[in-house]
Amino acid sequence: MSERFPMNPRILMLLRIIFGAAFLALLVLQVLLAIKIVRDGLNSGELSPIPLTILASFVIIGFGLVQFIIVCLFALLRLVEDDEIFDAHSLAWVDRIAITIAAGAVLLLPMAYIVAEVDDAPGAIVFGLILAMLITGVSLLVKIMRALLARAIGFSTELESVI
Repeated sequence: MSERFPMNPRILMLLRIIFGAAFLALLVLQVLLAIKIVRDGLNSGELSPIPLTILASFVIIGFGLVQFIIVCLFALLRLVEDDEIFDAHSLAWVDRIAITIAAGAVLLLPMAYIVAEVDDAPGAIVFGLILAMLITGVSLLVKIMRALLARAIGFSTELESVI
């Protein structure tokens, strides 16, 4: 029988509060920023409806990706609380996080192009490319952490079979 080493419930609660507040703040910011982009674009007349719709959609989708990562983190916290983090279910949640981060990096490139075209700032494309590369690096780090988790799951399973 394996001995349980539960996580401190106060830390888990604090993480839930932080992630919950971040989720709500992102939701409010998502709505306000989308409204501002559409309102400013229609009032100034600089953007035609198609790029304006694309830019607003990218903002909504980008914030949605971050919100989805927070939902995945909540699921991982639940697995930690139930002492089931060393289970195959956790790998699926970590995979979802890595894929979502990579999707955010890909989404950033056309968004940077649209901003560069609208503001006549070619440096925005370079900035977007550098930011996308950094975000891709974070996704790769998550994949490395996933490999470590998979290895730990293997060790945990092996240890349980020995005991």
